[in-house]
Amino acid sequence: MLGQGHVFNTLESRATLSLHCRQTGGVLNWKEYFSVLERYFITLECAMSSLTNTITAEQLLAMPDDGNRYELIKGELHMMSPVGNVHGETAANITALLWNHVRQHRLGKVFAAETGFLLSRNPDMVRAPDIAFVAKKSLPTTDADSSYLPLAPDLAVEVVSPSDLSTRVEEKARTWLDMGTAMVLVVDPATRTVRVYRTKDAIAVLACSDELDASAVVPGWKLAVSDCFSS
Repeated sequence: MLGQGHVFNTLESRATLSLHCRQTGGVLNWKEYFSVLERYFITLECAMSSLTNTITAEQLLAMPDDGNRYELIKGELHMMSPVGNVHGETAANITALLWNHVRQHRLGKVFAAETGFLLSRNPDMVRAPDIAFVAKKSLPTTDADSSYLPLAPDLAVEVVSPSDLSTRVEEKARTWLDMGTAMVLVVDPATRTVRVYRTKDAIAVLACSDELDASAVVPGWKLAVSDCFSS
């Protein structure tokens, strides 16, 4: 959850505006003034919402970019820690393998880690997997815009970081299944294994010597588990 941190960010925005006024002798370019003022009020709105109420997907999307990644769980902000190099490299390996296959066969779209999926409303839930695949038939028919995708991906991939609690990884995998995701892959670089979730009770653990067959969700996509990890 966030709340106090956003209050600090709000005060920081106000202090930045005051400092800028002093540095320019009280003369501000109108575009700069309204840009700072807009960020101030958006941050203030999110801060008050997180302290007294829930935050909506629209408020999350409008938040100023502070360099962090956030998810929205039952209307509450949750900050996602920056990932390490092994996590990033593993995610990049899988993304490349999946993207090449999906693009070659025109199966749909692959989305990277910062893509938010709007899974429920009132309270809102926006979650972001490390990698996602959405089949062509599942894609929205309206023109794409900058909002969150209002659906669950057909395939969600989560790469485990050393700081991740096993219970949280398990909870997130089950959330994807609850929201309609057909398959969830939990990839663990530390153990060099892949847990394949098809249902809450159908969970397979694959080692590096095994083959990962996701063709039920991504037609024709099979790969050696060892290809997910760097040598």
